[in-house]
Amino acid sequence: MNVVTGGADVSVQTGGVALNMVTRRGGNKVSFGGRFYLTDSKFQATYSAEKLAGYGLTAYNKINNIKDYGFNVGGPIVKDKAWLWGSYGVQDISTLAVTGTLVKPLITDYNFKLNLQLVPSNRFEAMLIAGAKQFLGRSASQSFPEGYDQDSPYHFGDPILKIQDEQMFGNNLLVSGKFAWMDASFQLIPHSDPDSNHLVIQDSANDIRYDNWYYITTRPMYDYNLAAQYYNDKLFGVSHEIKMGVEYSSRRVTTDSSAPGNLMKYVNLNWADIDRTGSGNPVYTTDMTYWLLYAQYNLDYSVKQMSAFLQDTISAGRFNIMVGLRYDHQTPQINESTCTTVNDNAVWSQYVASDVQAALRTFMPGMTTPNIKPEYRWNVFSPRLGITYDLFGTGKTILKLSGAIYGDFMGTGSASYLFTPYGVFGASMNWYWLDGWDGTSYDGSGNPVIGATDGILQAPEMFVTDPATSLPVALFTGSGSSLAVNPYIVNNYNGNWYSGFEAGSSTPGPSRYIRVDSNAASNRTSELLLTLDHELLQDFSVGLSATYRKYDHFTWNPYIYADGAYGDYSIEGESVLRDYNLYSVAGQIPSSIEGVDLGEGAGKDYYLLTPGYGYTPYRAHVRNTNYETFWGLDLIFNKRLSNKWMMDGSISYMDQKYYYGDGYENPSNLWAQDGKLYAPALGSASGKINQYLFSHWMLKLEGLYQLPYDFNVSFTFNARAGHIIPHYMAITNRQWGNSYSRSVTSYLDVFGSSKLPNFYQLNLRLEKMIKLGDTGKIYLMADIFNVFNSSIVNRRYDMNEGTYYINANGTTTFSSYANNNMVNEILNPRVMRLGVRFQF
Repeated sequence: MNVVTGGADVSVQTGGVALNMVTRRGGNKVSFGGRFYLTDSKFQATYSAEKLAGYGLTAYNKINNIKDYGFNVGGPIVKDKAWLWGSYGVQDISTLAVTGTLVKPLITDYNFKLNLQLVPSNRFEAMLIAGAKQFLGRSASQSFPEGYDQDSPYHFGDPILKIQDEQMFGNNLLVSGKFAWMDASFQLIPHSDPDSNHLVIQDSANDIRYDNWYYITTRPMYDYNLAAQYYNDKLFGVSHEIKMGVEYSSRRVTTDSSAPGNLMKYVNLNWADIDRTGSGNPVYTTDMTYWLLYAQYNLDYSVKQMSAFLQDTISAGRFNIMVGLRYDHQTPQINESTCTTVNDNAVWSQYVASDVQAALRTFMPGMTTPNIKPEYRWNVFSPRLGITYDLFGTGKTILKLSGAIYGDFMGTGSASYLFTPYGVFGASMNWYWLDGWDGTSYDGSGNPVIGATDGILQAPEMFVTDPATSLPVALFTGSGSSLAVNPYIVNNYNGNWYSGFEAGSSTPGPSRYIRVDSNAASNRTSELLLTLDHELLQDFSVGLSATYRKYDHFTWNPYIYADGAYGDYSIEGESVLRDYNLYSVAGQIPSSIEGVDLGEGAGKDYYLLTPGYGYTPYRAHVRNTNYETFWGLDLIFNKRLSNKWMMDGSISYMDQKYYYGDGYENPSNLWAQDGKLYAPALGSASGKINQYLFSHWMLKLEGLYQLPYDFNVSFTFNARAGHIIPHYMAITNRQWGNSYSRSVTSYLDVFGSSKLPNFYQLNLRLEKMIKLGDTGKIYLMADIFNVFNSSIVNRRYDMNEGTYYINANGTTTFSSYANNNMVNEILNPRVMRLGVRFQF
């Protein structure tokens, strides 16, 4: 992440991401500046009802009112010795999501900087930044209409503190020391349930969640850095700039997240899993609901990192050569924390009988994670080489070649979860509930006989289904103080109706990662960059660059069948990974389903776990031979300001693909993914859903023309290929002989075949500069965004057709997905922004 606001530099790392900031500083002359920008719904165009209907929308995302304002001031405390600078800024944003929900972030920033130069050879800097973000309606979407309210535990916002001192020794050696601290803490609270009193309810058929889990996190980071730069123009007959340094940092993340009472209720079910008559054709009973009980997500992870680097830049004739090496040593740690299951939240007394509460608490108690410092390390060496050559000795045609191999920063949870005790993370159980049923009575048609209802979960009304037959099985046996989870479920359904913990145990067990390979550590990136820059004219240059990257040394976490545990599936005494070797062809995607687009998938094989391989709680952490490639070409041009105009731009074309080696389980989708386009799913925040973000081509242009009387007109134009929409459906085959593996998600087209429309946007600005004296300037401006008023779709839900069921008696049913390919965001309509900024 790079944030530029003018002047000195601070570099810190947050969870493995380098954060470089350049902020302004005070000088010997007092300076004062400010800005105010206003965007309002009255400045905004509209989209017609007919156009919205074509997208299946009745509303669209748009602006209510946006104010962006702030000021900065700086000057000397003691001339030539001490300076102070500070700024204050606010972004007050009010918009509407595509659902019509109010989305209202309020972002406030404070920035203070003190600079000292008490002696000519020394510079000292202290900087404090506080950024507050209050957000009403974050993540509001069709699936979560109310959204979250976001806030920070710090009154003035999340802090960043940096203290740095630089000392020059003679003319050749600069030594610097730096300390940085930050805490990017925040919380997400469901807007409709700020006190966490409401049961979370999921409407399955319509894919809508009412209320939600809360999420509270702290993310403190400390960084200590000592570095030196040595300059020598005559060492070994050539010029050298040698940089070296060491760094120590610690990163910590605490997370507290749960639904009220750790419970969720699914209503309006769109699946049929209950076979009440033994006919082999499961049915769904009206008013039946599905419940989930989770262990509270309460984790405390940290990572400590020690780094060292050495770099030399050599200048000799037309050549500049950079040689560098970096070493990173990273270690994870688990810190003590406690998770709960059945707790004192009001939803328990409101919905669940007291004897059921007690039985569930006994069956699934909470537990505490101890402090754990595992013997696990990432040791990464990162070599770099760069060569710059002046082709003709004129300084106008420069060839650059660089290569590097480097690893990743260890995320706070990316390794610690390997050693988290069993029962702490991911524990859950689920069941069905039919209010008013005694668990045994049926009418002549096989339908349950419903008696009096009270809205309270009573033991006889709660049940699960047998994975093999879909027949109902009572969740509890006994009554009153002897009520307990059915022993048959405990003994036979681990991994189906409950998982992630040992029944009745409040003591964390050893990690279920029983195999952690020592070489399964950081991923590896190998890159090669070639660039040719040429100055065609005095004020016009062009460049062509080529980039190639390969990503490998990937790790994955397959389930593993341990010798003698949960069935002896070993081969010659060796444990067996649950990988593609254990999957068999279970059937074919139908050639046609009425009303369903099956694409290229029609008739393709799908795979399920081979019968005989059942549940296992154990996992392995191993390296695989999968890899990913990326290549890109960029044509860049820059016309510097002369003759009253300037322009720069770039045209890019790129491709990236993923190749499977041995790092996969179910092979059903290899035909659609292996050697095909790869894209990460990103962006699910602030009212947006995840989207697979990748474009084969991009075009960027920006320019400015100076008109008479200090008027300027400028533009930006961006265009790119549309992002990717995957196409798939789920298949549940109840005839398959392995009750632990009867469902699979099968792609229906090659990944990357379906895309959003090409994106383009033109923005214009008209600006008037007013000079005040020798140094003061005021700029009045008007911006128009989305000049063409293009209602381009930016985000859609996946093309998820739904679920195809093959029942035990051979009959089939299909349940469609409510949000299949639904539009989540379109480009905001054309809007004007008015603004003023000044500097004295």
